[in-house]
Amino acid sequence: MDFNQNKNGSGDAVNDRMKQQHFAAQKALKQRQTSELKRAENNLQIAENEMQRITREEKRVLGEETRLKQQIENLDNALQKITKEETRLKQQDESYENRLKISKGSIKTIEGEIVQLKHKVETLKNDLSK
Repeated sequence: MDFNQNKNGSGDAVNDRMKQQHFAAQKALKQRQTSELKRAENNLQIAENEMQRITREEKRVLGEETRLKQQIENLDNALQKITKEETRLKQQDESYENRLKISKGSIKTIEGEIVQLKHKVETLKNDLSK
């Protein structure tokens, strides 16, 4: 029995040492897990902050895009108005050019008639003086 007690007594010491090692390993594991959890939570917070920043930036960019699209539309409308006005002015210019040609033709015709009338007047004057 002495032997068994000694054996059990030494077994208890080994068992106690194993328990201590086991608890120490569990404690170390728990500390590592806690540290890793804190690091993961910190990384998650950083990622959430970055996501919020990206969302704000996306909204800002979308607002800027909308503003620029409106500005492009306004410029397109202005360009269409200018193009229409340019077409109208070209047509008006062509009309004035045609009127000017007609007027020049009329002036030449009238000038020719005046020359003929002057010639007739001269002829009549000559006839009367004879």
